[in-house]
Amino acid sequence: MRVSFIRHDEAELGERCLLILNSCSLIGETFTMQEQHKQTAKPDFIVSLILTAFSLLLLGLSVAMPKYVEWGLYATPALAPIIFSLLLLIGSLILLVRSLLAEGYKLSVSWEQSRRFLMSRPFHNFLVSFGLVLLYYLMIGKMHFALISTLYLFVNILYFRGTSWWKNLIISTVAAVSIWYCFNDLFLIPLP
Repeated sequence: MRVSFIRHDEAELGERCLLILNSCSLIGETFTMQEQHKQTAKPDFIVSLILTAFSLLLLGLSVAMPKYVEWGLYATPALAPIIFSLLLLIGSLILLVRSLLAEGYKLSVSWEQSRRFLMSRPFHNFLVSFGLVLLYYLMIGKMHFALISTLYLFVNILYFRGTSWWKNLIISTVAAVSIWYCFNDLFLIPLP
């Protein structure tokens, strides 16, 4: 379809633009954006509630951070977390409103669905990733940053079968040591 923007009626041009923007092709079938959104309305509803609660928690913790008035607003340590938590809150509220309009709040969960979810590969991947992050957090002060970061990256790549073990070791070591060097020697920010 050739789109020409020369001397077209505004209504016809608007219809063409909407047609182009609202349709997308996925594996040979055409779905409108509304149909796609209806398919994800329920997961979007759940995720938006979790993100809204998380962003409100972050916002509360950020506001409670110590403020150094003599530094000015731009230099206070709470500024970046407040901005990021507000952006996350706005995004999650937009997602919540969209899912409410698509009736994503009409949830029905059976025992079989719950069992399938708990046995699913993505849920297990989440648990492993969360466990690795938690272990990394607990070990970060007890081991050298480059060593614990190398181990963390190595196990992550190994679990998700990213590459062979020797390439994995090279990638993990170079990445962790490079980050440690940049922060310690170039930015003069000491890492544990």
